[in-house]
Amino acid sequence: MSKPTEKPEPHLGAAAFAIAAMALLVAAVLFMTGISGRVDAMIANLSSSFGLEGEFRKLGGPVVWCWTVLATLGLCQAMLHAPGGWRRSVLLLSSILLTLSWLPVLALVSYAAPLAVPLAALLWGGVGSTIYATRHREPE
Repeated sequence: MSKPTEKPEPHLGAAAFAIAAMALLVAAVLFMTGISGRVDAMIANLSSSFGLEGEFRKLGGPVVWCWTVLATLGLCQAMLHAPGGWRRSVLLLSSILLTLSWLPVLALVSYAAPLAVPLAALLWGGVGSTIYATRHREPE
């Protein structure tokens, strides 16, 4: 029998940046194709069913993209630097729940919550980081 090969040494900073860049690219494609706009319209319809009066205003695009970039980069870095699959799962779930918490908070101040772009980037970055982490040695 052949000796099992060891997992390769990870390059965490570069890998996290590359995974986050791919996740942001996926989010940008969803935005440019209009898919995220349709999902955000469905979310706006859900928000209007909360019983709040008034018309929802649109949240500025730079706010959404700033959150998306910072959250995705932070999530990928944190997931690749955290040992153990359980910790990575908690990080991914926490970032998704934090982003989903925009919905009621922004609804209270009459803003429609554009969640499709940040959620797509966080999910793609989280899954990519999980796959990378399982195929490379964990940090000590």
